[in-house]
Amino acid sequence: MMGLQSMKGTLITYIQKNHRQQISRFLKLLTSGRSRSLQLLRRIAIITKFLLSYIKNVS
Repeated sequence: MMGLQSMKGTLITYIQKNHRQQISRFLKLLTSGRSRSLQLLRRIAIITKFLLSYIKNVS
């Protein structure tokens, strides 16, 4: 049972780290090109909602 809990924890931390990288990459894209920024914002919002619901379901 503890093995499953630790796996869950590592998965969540991995998702959070990956999410942070995505945000910084997104900010770089946002500052470099304005034309696609709205499209990217929508995509990021959808991904963020999905990740949050996924983390809630996993934990």
